[in-house]
Amino acid sequence: MLIAILTTAVMGMTLSFQTATGMVTLEPDSTVLAVEAPNPATIQDIASHLKASEVQWLFNDFYLLNATPATLKQIEQAKQLHTNIKELAVYTREGQRSHLIADGKILLRFDAGLSKADHEQILTMAGVADFKLRLDDGRTYVAEVLPENTVEAAQRLAGLRGVDYAHPDFIYQKSRTLEPDDPLTEDQWHLNLVGARAAWDLETGSADVIIAIIDSGVDLSHPEFEGRLVHPRDSLEFDEDPTPDTYDGHGTSCAGLAAAAINNATGVVGICPGCSVMPIRIMSENGYGRYGADVDAFEWAADHGASILSNSWGTAEPSSIPSAMQAAIQSVADESREGAGALILFASGNEYRENFDYELASHPSVLGVGATDSRDLKEYYSNWGNQLDITAPAGSVTTDIQSGGGYSSGDYTFQFGGTSAATPVAAGIAGLIFSIDSSFTRAQVASILMATADKIGNQPYEDEFNPYYGFGRVNSFRAVQMATGGEVCAPLPEDCENGLDDDCDGLSDDADPNCAPAITAIGAPCTQDYECGQTGTCLLIDYGYPNGYCSIGCEDECPGDGTCERLWGNNYACFDGCETRDDCRSGYDCLETASGNLACSPSCTVLGCGEGETCNYTTGNCSHDGPSTPGGACIQNNECSDNGTCLTEGDYGFLGGFCAVTCRDEKPCETGYDCVDFGRYDFCVPTCEYSSDCRDGYVCRADVEDPTFGRCFESCVTAGCEDDFCNEYGLCGSVLPPRLGDRPEPVEPAPPACTCDTTTKCNNNCPCDPECAPDYDAGGCQANPAGLWWLLGVLGIFRRRR
Repeated sequence: MLIAILTTAVMGMTLSFQTATGMVTLEPDSTVLAVEAPNPATIQDIASHLKASEVQWLFNDFYLLNATPATLKQIEQAKQLHTNIKELAVYTREGQRSHLIADGKILLRFDAGLSKADHEQILTMAGVADFKLRLDDGRTYVAEVLPENTVEAAQRLAGLRGVDYAHPDFIYQKSRTLEPDDPLTEDQWHLNLVGARAAWDLETGSADVIIAIIDSGVDLSHPEFEGRLVHPRDSLEFDEDPTPDTYDGHGTSCAGLAAAAINNATGVVGICPGCSVMPIRIMSENGYGRYGADVDAFEWAADHGASILSNSWGTAEPSSIPSAMQAAIQSVADESREGAGALILFASGNEYRENFDYELASHPSVLGVGATDSRDLKEYYSNWGNQLDITAPAGSVTTDIQSGGGYSSGDYTFQFGGTSAATPVAAGIAGLIFSIDSSFTRAQVASILMATADKIGNQPYEDEFNPYYGFGRVNSFRAVQMATGGEVCAPLPEDCENGLDDDCDGLSDDADPNCAPAITAIGAPCTQDYECGQTGTCLLIDYGYPNGYCSIGCEDECPGDGTCERLWGNNYACFDGCETRDDCRSGYDCLETASGNLACSPSCTVLGCGEGETCNYTTGNCSHDGPSTPGGACIQNNECSDNGTCLTEGDYGFLGGFCAVTCRDEKPCETGYDCVDFGRYDFCVPTCEYSSDCRDGYVCRADVEDPTFGRCFESCVTAGCEDDFCNEYGLCGSVLPPRLGDRPEPVEPAPPACTCDTTTKCNNNCPCDPECAPDYDAGGCQANPAGLWWLLGVLGIFRRRR
């Protein structure tokens, strides 16, 4: 009776699940289909009609597919043939797009003081029959129900007296706080900013101090971690092999910034090169994991002696902390290390927004870490807020998966950054502090990190705090000094001529980036911004400038003979003026700019062009005019006409690639194309009336203001819809093409009117003349045997028409 009452009560309630800050509303998501299938061949059968982009492997045996009618039909057939395939339930949070996938597992904990019999009675009352203890505390369980009943069962349990928390062990995708496109240099510039070299004179780290890298796994055979990897864990597979997927170097790069080896005559060095690393895998290459893996990782780290838990990840969208994770964080912070607690760091995120107080990086027992750049300023993307604790440099060069895996072809990468990189830098400094005194509590180490942080950014700090920098950018030298109990360097502006380290970064005079020249030498080679003066910028080879190119922002005038030119968008920069090529350094030519001036610019006249490209000796730019028109399919740039750029399917998600030709007021599109705003740029898109006017996989979407014409966009069958369903026309919701159906076939024109000469004989071109037709059967009409009408007569066509 009680179970029936509970079931009825839940059926009338809005679907929701319990988090640390209350219940969160859920909505079923019918646009995708989640499946657990131990045999990959089964998925291939189910998804045989789908494109590769519509099938996503999550981890282990879990897959996510586009929920087309054909997919739904296939899954029903597959379930009849394969008893081991399981369809899961998919939800979204109210107002969000990221998926929460329920496979039947529920994480729960009972209040202290209840007996095992009480636990079993409560679970039975809630209709849960399959459950087992998850921890040896006697009150933390994992239960299992049918996937479609997961949310309702957890919601039912959460409402019962005696239950501390109960929520689904959702499968979800993490947001890995990586900024791979951040312009990086060939040197580890972050080491200088945090005073690492001066800190190493006092401490390089102890192997007894363990930094847990909770991420996507670590390359266990990388020489930078030889002899210092301890207690590895894969919290997804529940084994001790956290080897990452082939191309996922995220965890390996984080580990290198924290603790890569020192003095091994190769590669890079971490902030705490003597510390041990505990690699724990909680997510796959695409960021998917589950709540239970996060909890298991924290419990494993605490149980195996980690002093620091470095987390360069978060949720894809602002989300409350699951109750089980809340309990794990609190336990690690307050109870691990025999009550001294372990330090937990979380990346603040790269979404260029203010963090909410209920997010992981804002938790009061966590240090939230923001990112700074090589100028010692906040990275533009780094999240901020009143719960931000510290900032750290977004480290550049670091370890990568060996033998071509990860981010680059080598064993190291130059393409790492973001708050993902900042977090292990801060974790490494914490490792140095713990190495000085292993009895330090979590709170003591956190206090040292914040108290010795540099107040950077030319920002006001109120009570030592600024919402964009927290308590400042971490300083390893000052932190180690405070941890040893010695005198702590008091930072002052660097005097570049006194031979002293005034600003406490371990560097003095010319060796200190803060002693960059006051004036920028326009056009000089460079690898770092500070080499270009205190306000200069190093334009890097990644942006087409061989060996770097010193520049400075401008509006009208530039130093010396420099000329102010448009760089991109509304950004203008100074370029080195010239008269001939001899005035420019190697790799550059003296070319006319868009404004009509002469400047030393990167030029194909010196560097040459790639396959399929030709050098424009006037502009110095390589150009191509491939066969694919704007909006057409492509794999590489030189396939696009009008010097277009190929937005490939792999990198940008356009089905079959998309030849992007930019347009603007002064450069309109050709006839048959329309200029469409794609955010940062405007591109020419083919116009249309019918979907048959568009290439395969693309449909004609009517213009909002003038529905008589449209533009070709990728069908929502492959592109998906943000907040709506994909209709029969391949468009989202109620959107229609300008004209429905296929273009009608052209109608053959009627034959011209004929005339008959009835005075002598019937005209061969006019057999149906009313004056001749009566004589036709009688043979009075002398038709031409070679004529069409004679043939039709022989076939009896005219007889049948009479």
